[in-house]
Parts: sequence; structure tokens; C-alpha cells
Amino acid sequence: MGTLTKYHLKEYSFYTLVFYLIFSILITLIQGILRLQKFIDLSPPFHKIVQFFILMYFQLIPFTLPLASFMGVIFAIHRFKEDRELLGFYSLGFSTKDLVKPLVLFGILAFILVFIFNFWVLPLSKRTLRLMKYQLMKAEFSKPFPSKKPIPIASNYVLYVKRDKRRKGKHELKYVFLYNQANKNTYLFVAENGTLIPREKTLILENGWSFSLEEKKTIGIIRFKRYQFKLPLKTVNSKPSFSRGEQTLKELTQKIKKSKPGSTDYYSYLDEYWSRFLYPLSIFFLIFEGFVIARWIGTSHKFLLFFIGVGSYTLFYIFYDLFLSLGKNGRLTPPYNFLIFYIVTFFVLLIQILIFSRKKEVYL
Repeated sequence: MGTLTKYHLKEYSFYTLVFYLIFSILITLIQGILRLQKFIDLSPPFHKIVQFFILMYFQLIPFTLPLASFMGVIFAIHRFKEDRELLGFYSLGFSTKDLVKPLVLFGILAFILVFIFNFWVLPLSKRTLRLMKYQLMKAEFSKPFPSKKPIPIASNYVLYVKRDKRRKGKHELKYVFLYNQANKNTYLFVAENGTLIPREKTLILENGWSFSLEEKKTIGIIRFKRYQFKLPLKTVNSKPSFSRGEQTLKELTQKIKKSKPGSTDYYSYLDEYWSRFLYPLSIFFLIFEGFVIARWIGTSHKFLLFFIGVGSYTLFYIFYDLFLSLGKNGRLTPPYNFLIFYIVTFFVLLIQILIFSRKKEVYL
């Protein structure tokens, strides 16, 4: 490996690492905080919350690493220009082709990392998080309801009890308050005793009152000895179910074989299957796009360069998601949606290179 290649790889790696640390921490915190509330509802211990953020961090690597690599190339080339190092390279007889060689090697290294995290780590981290939530939900349902604390037990239903004894799969409740909001009607049930049977999705209230406030502002009051009704209770399946993004490649293959060809599920599973292999290819297009942006766009303002880079990256993945959705709905059967996207991206990149290469002057 030549001195020039080592030097360029060192610079690309340094800037990529800096941007990776910034983006990975920032995006993980934002995504984690946005999704933390539903996780907190499961009453996890502190070490589970830490594990939640770690898993979120691993899930975002296939997104943050290409972004960091893209920005790393842009800022490395920009520094070469600002410090007049490009002029030095050309003065020593190096050509643009010589500068591209370490870029290709850097792209291969980044591709390997993105492929590993996208193919194995991403589904595994999503699956682990699903299992962790399942275990917390299972533990939560095996416990009595906390005393004197409103608990949402179903859609539009909130339960408040003074005491709960869990016995033989049933909740034996004492002094029960049940709130229900149905459309524009409000109902409140107050009972001395109650029995909640989760497996039957049944709630039985005894010796209580029912108050209702209907849309027409009419009030209804009923005294009852026994009130039994069905509730759309939150329940835990005997086994956790995994979405397509959480499944192994073997499970995806089985789902594709079992799905009816031409159905929505068939295209969705097929799209997920091929994205495991073809998504990492985007790193090459991003790296060369970063080289083009930094090489031929003349600006000394780093903030402007940063926003140009982020904007270009965002635009790239907007079109990527567009072709991804075309595969999911079957308009472009996977993997053709990926291949067409990369072919279009290649020609767009080639046109940019041809346009910029006509500029005789180089920003130094």
C-alpha cells in the first residue's frame, strides 16, 4: 500500500470517526427518547433502560455509518483543498485517478462494515429488543395491579383499584374504579369488588354504580349487584411474534415461500430479503458523491459544506425510500427496484462528473 493511499485512508477514517460519534450519539438519543415512553410503560429496571439505548444504538449503525462516511469524505477532500494539499498532489505527478484509488479501498472497507451491521446486527438487535419487551410485558401481566394507580388495561379503558390479589390467573379486585371513553360518551364504574380474567378478556364488577355522560349531555346512573362485560384487554401471546425486519434470513425465505405470489405480504417480505444484500451498495455511491461535491464545489465555509452534504444525503435516501416503497407495493418487483435505483444513481453521478470535469480551474 502506497504512502498516498495510507495518508488518504487515515484522513477519511479520522473524519468519518468524528462524524460517526456525533451522529450516532445524537440520533440514538433522539430516537431513544421518542420511543422510550412506551418502553417505560412496561416498568423496566434501570439496566433494561440502558440495554434499550444500546440496542437502539446498534439499530442505527446501518444509517449513521454511511452518513458519517459520506461526510468524512467531503470534509477530508475539503481539507486537502484548504491546505493546498491537492496542489501538492498534482505537482508531484499524481492524477485524479490516483486520488480515486484510496477512495475505492475506503469504500470497500465501509461496505464490509455496513453489510455486517445491516445483514446480521440490525435484525438481531431488533429481535433482542422485541424479546426484551415481550419478557417485560409477560412479567407485568403476572403481577397484581399496583394499588391506587391508574392503569390503562385496554383501548379507552383505565382501571384504578385499592387492592389486587393475583390468584389462579385471576385478579381479585377491591374497591374498583373503571373509566371508559367511547366516542363522545364517557362512562365511570365504581364497585366494591371485581374479578378480572385476562385469558377470557372478562371483567366482573359487584355491588357498584355506573355513571354515564352521553353526547347529548344526558346523565345516566345505574346501581348494580353484578356487571359483566368483555374488554379488548392487552394480552401477551404464548410466543413473541417478529416483524419482517426482526426475522432471520431463513425465516424471511420461509415467509416468501408461504406467501401468495403477488400479495402485499409477498412483496414486503421479498423487499426486506433483498434489502439485506443490496442496501450496503449505497455506500459506494455516497462516497463518490461526496468526492464530487468536495472536489468541484468551491466554498471555504464548513457550515455551508455541512448543509450541502446533509441535504444531498437526505435527497439520496428520499429516492431510495421511494424505490423501496415501489418494491413493497409490487410496482417494481424486488430486486429490480434496487437495481433500477442504483443504475439511475450511477448515471446521475456520471452526469455530475462530466459537468464538473469541464471546469478547467480547480478550487485550491
